[in-house]
Amino acid sequence: MNSKAIKRQLLAAIAMVLVAALALGSSTYAWFVNNTKVTAETVAVTAKAAQTLLISETGAANWKTTLPLTDNLTQMVPVSTVGSAGTELTFVKDNAWTMDSTNNKDYASGFVAATAGTDYYATDFDIKCSVAGTKLYLDTDTTFTMDSGANEDVLKTLRLGLVVDGKTYIYQINGDHLTSYYDTSIDAATNVDGISKAINSTFTAANITVNNASNSVGVLPLATAPANGNAFVTATNNADLLYTFATADAVVNVKAYIWMEGCDYDCNSAMVSTITAQKVLANLGFAVANATQSGGGSGG
Repeated sequence: MNSKAIKRQLLAAIAMVLVAALALGSSTYAWFVNNTKVTAETVAVTAKAAQTLLISETGAANWKTTLPLTDNLTQMVPVSTVGSAGTELTFVKDNAWTMDSTNNKDYASGFVAATAGTDYYATDFDIKCSVAGTKLYLDTDTTFTMDSGANEDVLKTLRLGLVVDGKTYIYQINGDHLTSYYDTSIDAATNVDGISKAINSTFTAANITVNNASNSVGVLPLATAPANGNAFVTATNNADLLYTFATADAVVNVKAYIWMEGCDYDCNSAMVSTITAQKVLANLGFAVANATQSGGGSGG
């Protein structure tokens, strides 16, 4: 096999229909949105790779260039995570509010564990590369869009999370804010924004721990997908180096998550109430650079 015929892309097409049922009266709250239930159709994922990159169901060694994955999301709600120690992401959701009369605000004050495949989307798969020394990146085939005519504001609450080889990467899908956005706090003194701080598995505010090159939750940095599908990535654009395939046919497991970040400034009832029967389309593109190409993050 020609080692320079290396550019391979993994495309994961995720179609989600989000339906919000809202019962907040006249009040608009930031943070976790009370009484919000978001339902989704079956999530269909198609992953494509060829030649040097192959994909398989986790642990199955059923290597192929196209891997269809499906999941049924029965309910999708705002959740939060601070990252992980490297194995998987854990999420929590709000289930209680407390009124702070001094500040005249309701604050999220009680939390429960969120459920994968119900409250947020989660999947995982294996990738291997036939050429030693190549470096894995997210590339510009990665896109998040709404169906024609749908409210694009929902993208401002979404996050993409990847756990690769013990490292955690969390990205904002859209770094813009709504025209009017909100302070997000769990009490009068603690500010959590879903970028530097969020809620951890013990239900307390904590710093978000990621391996992003910027050491924070950033807007997606993406390597340029070469126009020639048989070329290496040459423009990494400070994209995070997700993994280095040290040997030929080395296998890495990728865990991928998509969720509405409850700590996001934009995740408020005024925005969520507009998410009715809207479809979110997500494509994840992965590509490899050769052994000498430098990158952004500190992948394995």
